[in-house]
Amino acid sequence: MSSIQLPKIYSASVKGHSHSVRNLPNQDSFNVQYDKNTGFWAAAIADGHGSSSHPRSDIGSELAVKCAVMKIFEFLKESSDEDKSLEDVRDQLFNSIINAWRAEIRVSWNKRQDELYADWLEMDISPDELNKYGTTLAFIFPYKDVLILASIGDSDGFWRSKSGLARSLDVFGHGEDRIGEETYSLCLPNAINFFQLKTISLIDGGTLILTTDGIKKSLPSDAGLNSLLDYYHLQASQNNSEMINDLTEQLQTLTTKGSGDDCTAVVIHFPESKSDAFSEKLGTATNFADQQINLSPVLRDEFCIVEEAASRPGLSLDKKKIALLMTMILVVFIMILHYHQILRLNQLKGMIESSKTITERKIKCLKQ
Repeated sequence: MSSIQLPKIYSASVKGHSHSVRNLPNQDSFNVQYDKNTGFWAAAIADGHGSSSHPRSDIGSELAVKCAVMKIFEFLKESSDEDKSLEDVRDQLFNSIINAWRAEIRVSWNKRQDELYADWLEMDISPDELNKYGTTLAFIFPYKDVLILASIGDSDGFWRSKSGLARSLDVFGHGEDRIGEETYSLCLPNAINFFQLKTISLIDGGTLILTTDGIKKSLPSDAGLNSLLDYYHLQASQNNSEMINDLTEQLQTLTTKGSGDDCTAVVIHFPESKSDAFSEKLGTATNFADQQINLSPVLRDEFCIVEEAASRPGLSLDKKKIALLMTMILVVFIMILHYHQILRLNQLKGMIESSKTITERKIKCLKQ
């Protein structure tokens, strides 16, 4: 059983504006489950590729999140009394998710063929047919004293600490060898090689958001993303009963005014514990293609150091005092700028007067 307390989880998904115009289905999917008795919980999102090469990717994404959460719970139950390494996670969990997804796709595909052809005999699905269900997949779940965050494809993950610091989680990415909108997919024959993984330990009082790429593409800048993180951190912290409705409306606005793509988000808020001994460590991202596996999340980057310093007694900052100080600095800056403008105007006025005097003298000389 995980020692991490159950978080508050809110999730929503909306069909992209461009998909609504073209009468296409929402190719995003999400699945969230938790068990208060065991402390197990898991959240998964998937983004079907949606192009003409992947005409049934909406089914692929729906089955991906279903299989991911199902296999995560099976893994947690089987390993509750064991201490497995990330190698075990890769070999057991990730492979079981991929195999379960392919089995579900095979059932779906054979059912479709049976509806089309009366004499259809069930058979295995070919790689070309599997490709039509292509999708990304990202998921998160607690294991022992860490959170395991994994992804294949270009979903996004963002963390907002209780002190207001925000960062993107590096585990998500479409790969350096991908061009434009290309990304790794669950339908690849060697999909296991492209799963990336990150461990996060002892999260306290912060908010993590998993999103499909339609959200980030809809935000004009990092400032917009930070505002979104701040807003939903505050809403989740205050137990907003309208959180899901609010999230749905926000996603609809983003796709309508932004990318037009499907938008899905899972907001996971970790209530602040009463303990004063808070620390946070983020593990290194692990790309299984490079076999960089390390269960101990000991990399202490600049973000972690700042986060811990801000949470130590005696080092916390008074936000009102900071705001007042910044206002005073701004006022002084404006006064200095105004002074320089006045000084410059006086200099120009003097130059004009001097030029006028010289001109008058020249005219007087010419008249004489």
